[in-house]
Amino acid sequence: MILDIPADLVVTPAVLAHLPVSFGGQGRPDNIQATEYSIAQWEDPFMQVRDYMSGTPVTINASADYQDALELMDQHHMHHLPVTDDQGVVVGILSRHDLQLAARYFHEHPGEINEVMHTPVTTIAPEAELADAVDAMTKGYMRCLPVSEDGGHQLVGIITETDLMRALRDLLAKQGG
Repeated sequence: MILDIPADLVVTPAVLAHLPVSFGGQGRPDNIQATEYSIAQWEDPFMQVRDYMSGTPVTINASADYQDALELMDQHHMHHLPVTDDQGVVVGILSRHDLQLAARYFHEHPGEINEVMHTPVTTIAPEAELADAVDAMTKGYMRCLPVSEDGGHQLVGIITETDLMRALRDLLAKQGG
């Protein structure tokens, strides 16, 4: 997002603290020492999870059969599936690979998702910076993060490696690379 603000506009540190912008390529300053900054010194706002996540994710209940999950993934062309409990709280995450392993283990017999899902689940807020999503996914060896405004109680989206690649493409295109 590019701000259309006059370059000679001056903003105080109190206002700056509430804006999602980076300063001098080093991110928003945590300890502001000057009394004011010119808008011309700012870069574009940080890229947020909400800008690249897939909204309204398809989910499946933890007590469902793993074969149902595989069918759901095939139907929606998905590789990751958030798992919820009866109240809709995210309790796990499934990957296509998990389900393929389950099919080998259960030999086409019923098996509940809660037996093969990954737990605990790390979620991220939609207003979080994409860099935070990359850090969490890299450190946790995860390929996706459910997006929640309240720590997993209300799922609002999912962000995957593919979404992060789209963000990288956009960033490179913007920089002319």
